[in-house]
Amino acid sequence: MIRFSKYAVIGILAFGLNVLTLWTLTSPIGLFYLISAILTFFVVEGFQYLANNYITFGDRKAKKHHYSVFKYLIAIGFYNLVYLGLLAFFTEVFGIYYLVSSVMAICLATLPKYTIFYFWVWPIYTPKILLIKINNIIEKLNPL
Repeated sequence: MIRFSKYAVIGILAFGLNVLTLWTLTSPIGLFYLISAILTFFVVEGFQYLANNYITFGDRKAKKHHYSVFKYLIAIGFYNLVYLGLLAFFTEVFGIYYLVSSVMAICLATLPKYTIFYFWVWPIYTPKILLIKINNIIEKLNPL
């Protein structure tokens, strides 16, 4: 629960950064909201990776830093495709204001995003260690 609380605090900060950056690029600067959302991705995700890597999942850091960065980029790339799709869908199809659409898309994706981070990007066990642990449990259950 403490881990998710850390994730939530970082998420709230990232959420604020997201809304502020999205609004700044779209309203005062005048970029199309989807272009602003793509640019916002680079600002927010850099912050989120560093914060989650060192604070939320600091005890699970991969021995090879580039490995967790690579998995994070894959996960976050998929997340942002979903986010952009939902953002466009809510805004274009339902006519919802782009900032409200952004909030809705982020809320829908928070738990799945955390789950991917928890089990894949920063797992407690590597697949090899997990297989060894499962094998040890099976051996204890099997008296032969």
